[in-house]
Amino acid sequence: MSLSSFKGKVVGLTFIYTSCPDACPLTTQTLGMAYDALEADVTKTAFLAITVDPERDTVEQVYRYSEQMGMLHKWAFLTGTRQELEAVWRNYHVAAEKETSHEASAQSVATEYLVGHSAPVYLIDREGKLRVVSATPPLVPQPLVHDIRLLLKEGR
Repeated sequence: MSLSSFKGKVVGLTFIYTSCPDACPLTTQTLGMAYDALEADVTKTAFLAITVDPERDTVEQVYRYSEQMGMLHKWAFLTGTRQELEAVWRNYHVAAEKETSHEASAQSVATEYLVGHSAPVYLIDREGKLRVVSATPPLVPQPLVHDIRLLLKEGR
């Protein structure tokens, strides 16, 4: 999948992971509320999430997360190998590093960790140009919906 697949649509892009205990579920909820608030304009919009935890975020896991969060048919949640994703992270200036506690056992380190990562929400216009970056995603959908609608008005 590439951004060129969405030419002609405004794209909302973020980087999250399914085991995240705090920011990622909030970002997901905000994107879901924005999707719903866009009403008819949602057909000219695409939402994408890219994992920052490819080891745990398998295709099955991102499907379950999308289903649980009510985003199953509202976005594309992409995963892949660490090597594939690191190139994407670099292109979007997203840092993603495993964080383990000092008390973690060697066995649990493989599966029980947090991922420290930046979590911007990018808005990309219909021509594929990056236009808006929210370094700290809003917790309400209105700013996001407002900016998406402004980008949709361009090029009419």
